[in-house]
Amino acid sequence: MVNYDLPWNPMIVEQRIGRVQRLASTHAFVSIYNVTLKGTFEDYIVGRLMEKLQMASHAVGDVEALLQGADVADGDEDGGSGFEDKILDLVLAALAGKDVEKATKLAEKSIEDAKLELEREEANINSMLGGMEEAEYDGPRTPTLPKNERSLDAREFTAAALKLLKVQLTEEPNGLLCAEENGGREYIRFADPADTAKRTTLYAPGTPAFERLVNRVVASGLHEVDDLDPDPTRATREVAQTWVTQFGGHYSSSEVTDGIRLFDGSALLRVRATVAHDSYERLVGVDCNNQDHRTDRSKSAVNPIPKAFDKPQSLGIDIDRLQRAALSDDGISEFSRFYLERREHETARASDVRKRKKLEDEFTPRVEMTLVGLDGRLHREIGVKVRYTIDSEDEYESLIVIRPYDKSLIRAPELGLCSKSGKSVPDQCLARCDVTGAYALRHLLRKSEITGRLALPEFTILCGHSGKRILREEAELSAVTGKLVSAEFLKTSAVSGKKAEAEHFRTCAFTKSDVLIDELAASEISGKEFRSDEAMQSSVSERTGHKQEFIFCHETRRPIALDEAERCEITGHRVRAGILERCELTGKMVLPIGLEACSLTGKRALKRYFVSSSLSGRRLLEQIAQRSSTGTFCAPSERQTCAWSGRAAHPDDIRTCDLTGLSIHFEFLTPQAPYRLKALVEILIGIRRNTDAVERWPEIAGQLTSVKNGGKYQVEAAVMSPDNRLLATSSKSKAMFGFRVYQVGALYDISTNTIIGRICVGKRDRENWIEVAR
Repeated sequence: MVNYDLPWNPMIVEQRIGRVQRLASTHAFVSIYNVTLKGTFEDYIVGRLMEKLQMASHAVGDVEALLQGADVADGDEDGGSGFEDKILDLVLAALAGKDVEKATKLAEKSIEDAKLELEREEANINSMLGGMEEAEYDGPRTPTLPKNERSLDAREFTAAALKLLKVQLTEEPNGLLCAEENGGREYIRFADPADTAKRTTLYAPGTPAFERLVNRVVASGLHEVDDLDPDPTRATREVAQTWVTQFGGHYSSSEVTDGIRLFDGSALLRVRATVAHDSYERLVGVDCNNQDHRTDRSKSAVNPIPKAFDKPQSLGIDIDRLQRAALSDDGISEFSRFYLERREHETARASDVRKRKKLEDEFTPRVEMTLVGLDGRLHREIGVKVRYTIDSEDEYESLIVIRPYDKSLIRAPELGLCSKSGKSVPDQCLARCDVTGAYALRHLLRKSEITGRLALPEFTILCGHSGKRILREEAELSAVTGKLVSAEFLKTSAVSGKKAEAEHFRTCAFTKSDVLIDELAASEISGKEFRSDEAMQSSVSERTGHKQEFIFCHETRRPIALDEAERCEITGHRVRAGILERCELTGKMVLPIGLEACSLTGKRALKRYFVSSSLSGRRLLEQIAQRSSTGTFCAPSERQTCAWSGRAAHPDDIRTCDLTGLSIHFEFLTPQAPYRLKALVEILIGIRRNTDAVERWPEIAGQLTSVKNGGKYQVEAAVMSPDNRLLATSSKSKAMFGFRVYQVGALYDISTNTIIGRICVGKRDRENWIEVAR
């Protein structure tokens, strides 16, 4: 049907013939005009029309675009549509309301009229554009499109498609099929009817019934994707347990963190390339492998795939990669190549800018792609967080990646050697000793409470000042007490360079440098303490003081005390009255350099009445500062409140109770780490049996049952806090039918009727109480 020897593109001619054929043979057309036609008459009409239109195809072709570009089509957007409509109107007018014989004659006359009309139109075109008798085609090479290969013939496709649509089919004599759907019945044939008396429908490529069936089938995509992971969670748990066992660990739990889906198989794309007057459509198959088609990591990837889905990306399909593969199809590339070359050819021949723009739009191919089928397998790679222990109660955690369908371990932490235990364990479980550089299991190392550095136990000591565990190399010898003390708690004398604890130092009132107490001297002028290596004597009164209390006499060039000077100390003359300032605490007149302003009250006073906040470094008067038990200070706003007594205190005096997790003043805690509330420990051990607020014991027992999600508790002792706000309680709880007895400690807030802090559970022996996990 396609003749590539013609100067114009013949594809549009074939399309227009198909449109006329479908209009002439459709049952909808027949029913509109109430005409009863036989199949032979329909075939006759279509055959005559195709015969005449093929004779005139060289006069129509895709000249439509050229006519539009030349403004020959009476201003119509579709220059060829008016000509085609004239032919269709002739056929419709001949068939409407006529009987078969008369309609046949009218149709023949319409065809003859159509032929004359085509000849007249051809003559008009030749008169405007010139005849083609002696012209030779000089455009681009016509496309060589691949032949469509169908996997099913018309009968096989029809039967399979109807079964897919749930239509009941029955084989009839003479090769017919009886189709029953929604109470209706239709007899289907695939060739000329053997029994003309029986009404049948022809299903063959190009017939309306066949086209409607095709459209119904291709309306939605059909996918066959096998999910290889029926129970990924169980499979990952089994692999995780096996992995932990390999290095001698004890599996605790595992949790799926995320995953990816990977697809292997093939995809079928429906690709359609179009220009203004032509189109070309193909089904293109693309092979998919899991290296290219995979999802991003997400927790939803672990879920089963739905039976129906509208986003292929959820299966790991890379749509962009499929589109690139489809664009490289030979047929689509050849079609696009032809019209791109045709566009250049035609626009080069147009002189008008507007015409060139219109021709460029008409001949530019546009490609549309739709995914219509997937066939393959889907599996996952799942990230799992595994928790386990290694010869201790300390729990470790590692991330591994597992492929569930074949229970393969894709990625896991590398194993390293523990220098302490000699075991090969995941390197995430190891930590480096900051002293020796060796690696060991984290729970076998000790942490410095000052710097947080890790080391093997044999390289740690207790600080002689704070009692905290530190590394040996972090300690220095105190020049005063002779103890090994963390360097953090030592100060260096500005006079001798000796190091000692802070309580053995004082600050020089003039230089603010830290000096050992025995290296200080008292000024005979102001009474302030100062570093003895900076002493000076007045040449007038022979009083001794710090050198900052003296100036040099302008005449003798000898030092004199400030209170002996009467002239300006800047020029060396005697200082005039009014230069001195008054201390707001003592009322003494002193030099401005000897005063300091409180950061809270703004008062100016002698510096010896000030202290520094050990937290923020702010300077403030000692009388309004909060003093700690070690002699450090802080501002009122920097204090912390003791949860047990309700008193405000310096943060250095506050510790975290190991039993309740609350911040409590150290005087209410045990003296050694781990620090525990004394009152609670004593009633848990049984050395105190206070019965404070006994009327609230039943309510406390009920609160324990509610918080612990069951169990029976009997309060045995309770101690009231100093501010009468909290009760430290010891309760008895039985388990294993009464064979196990636990002592449960908790703090009860009377004002809110709730238990605060952590509930501790343990067992009491003859002399002590030991906390247990429950």
